[in-house]
Amino acid sequence: MGTMGVSGELSARLYQILTVHADASGVVRGLFASTIRAELCCSGDEYDAALHALGERVVRLLVAHGYEYRIGDARHAPIPREAEVAPPPAPGYKRRRPAPAPRLRDDLTPAVLAEFARAGVTLAQLMALPERTDRDAWLILAEGLFSLFEAAIAGLAVSEQREVLTARLGLKDPPLSQQGTAFALGMQRGSVRALEYKAISEIRDGAWPAAAALRIASHTLLHHGSSRRDALDAATVLHTLQTSFHAETSEHSPATSLALGRLAGLTNAEAQRLKDDVAVRHAEQQRERNRAVRFGQLLAGAWWPERIHPNYPVGTIPARAVDAKNNVGSFESALNKRVIWFESYLERATFEQFEAAAAHIAAYQEQPLSLPYIRDDAQRAFYPDVLLRLADGRGLLIEIKPAWQVFLYENVVKISHAIQWCEQEGIGFALATDTGIEAFIAQALARERHRKIAHIVHESRTVAYPALRAALPDAKFCDCAAAVVSTDIRWSMKPFALVAAGTDDALHFARFRRLIACSLPH
Repeated sequence: MGTMGVSGELSARLYQILTVHADASGVVRGLFASTIRAELCCSGDEYDAALHALGERVVRLLVAHGYEYRIGDARHAPIPREAEVAPPPAPGYKRRRPAPAPRLRDDLTPAVLAEFARAGVTLAQLMALPERTDRDAWLILAEGLFSLFEAAIAGLAVSEQREVLTARLGLKDPPLSQQGTAFALGMQRGSVRALEYKAISEIRDGAWPAAAALRIASHTLLHHGSSRRDALDAATVLHTLQTSFHAETSEHSPATSLALGRLAGLTNAEAQRLKDDVAVRHAEQQRERNRAVRFGQLLAGAWWPERIHPNYPVGTIPARAVDAKNNVGSFESALNKRVIWFESYLERATFEQFEAAAAHIAAYQEQPLSLPYIRDDAQRAFYPDVLLRLADGRGLLIEIKPAWQVFLYENVVKISHAIQWCEQEGIGFALATDTGIEAFIAQALARERHRKIAHIVHESRTVAYPALRAALPDAKFCDCAAAVVSTDIRWSMKPFALVAAGTDDALHFARFRRLIACSLPH
């Protein structure tokens, strides 16, 4: 067998070890050191024979430790086990002690089963996970698991370890970060990290019944369970347990995932990956929750007519052509069961709010209709962004715009005509903005800079942006918006100008203020 052939086969084996079996990396480093020494001391046929012997040695060592190896798609038969001594580690390499495998049979003693009973959780509950929507069952399981944590922590001899792990897991209060725990306990962050690591290691190796019960529970959650394990992987299980236990605060405890992973026999690297996966699920759930909250705020700021249509229809065919030519992008809507195009990322964010609040929405349609209107003696068409039907049958027309653009004169006229049309149809009207209307103009209304702007405009009738900045250097767009709401001022951008509105605009401004008043504090 040629030298290159042996090297290629050995490289494939070592690559498989490094990528699949992270805990074997120390053995592989030692073998690489042996390879380097063999290369320095041997040449030609001697090197080829030494390398071949080294490859066989790797395989025997792996099989002796319960591993299997593959080269490509071929699964190689196990090699008979022989007494094998691991090569010495490379110079400067510190051998890491592998995590001990859970001793499940030895740990199942009457005392350990009594700990399960006191925690209110059984092995059958741990192995047969409840449905995702069964929150009460998840809460019972979570409370039992965290009761096992409390009992195991009580067996630690060092009080600082008990305090740190209790704070990090959130057993009494919402979970704290390492920095937060250090501040609460008057320690350094490095000390908190060391105490947490040591506490988990002692529980993993501890002989008292509560520690053994927690090890069994961790191993059962992450490695066993019913046939639904494929749908509910370890990260999903741990995330659901934590959100059930900390439902009131919606907090996430990375230490819980890391501790359970290590207690279940995972290596530090595997436990870290598990913790990261749980954090990703928590972040996604938090985004969904925030979207649902923003949709609730949008509904709270909507204007509704006196007469409301009981079951307003929502179509599926947009009034304006939507395709990849004049849009930013598209996504698959689970609520509408079709592709939705969006013209801006603000529109996409609003559509994602609808998807997160699917329990409150029956359907929605983008670019639903064309509303004709007259502005500056010219016939124009207004295409509202979204028409949706709520679960209770009410219709709601929504215009999506950045907050400052809402107050431009052209949009004031559009919104006025839209409110008039909605009043005839018996549906509501709302504005979806990047920042809430209240947050946008509240500061300006409090400082009353808008009154100075109104005074300047009424004195000169028309004020351009340079003149406004010369008179009020600290003037901002929110001040102009507050002036539009509080006084009759037309604000345009092309060109930028503030103009005193005429009597013909009084009706438009009255309707516009009615809508804005719904969003402002009462």
